[in-house]
Amino acid sequence: MERVIVLVDGFNTYYGLRSRFGRRYLWLDLQALSASLLKDGQELRQVVYFTARVRNSVESVERLSVYLDALAAHCPNALHRLCPAKRLIAAFPPGRTSAAVRSAADGAFHVGQAKIRQAQLPEAVMSPHGVTLRRPACWC
Repeated sequence: MERVIVLVDGFNTYYGLRSRFGRRYLWLDLQALSASLLKDGQELRQVVYFTARVRNSVESVERLSVYLDALAAHCPNALHRLCPAKRLIAAFPPGRTSAAVRSAADGAFHVGQAKIRQAQLPEAVMSPHGVTLRRPACWC
């Protein structure tokens, strides 16, 4: 069984989804999406999400915090620190790419709308502390 670690560039994923679909798919279940992209004989070991904290508005900061908390609560084993990978396959969000990543990767492709639509977090996620985390209203 080939073990797979998925690295997610949160900044480009957010802006790629938003520019293509508005805010409809921002409540993305990264573990479900990553698992749906695997080939036969592959096993998802980790999903590593990289992003910068937003600072442009209180509402944006709150939405990102709720999303990160929901990801951690819904996929507790998915978010880990980076471990070295033997092969790198780049999955780019809609409308985004990187020549540098593409040239360093062993392969690359764009993730389609159907995969993104099918990989949304539940509308409400319960945190380990019993707090209900809900999809931001403007992300519908």
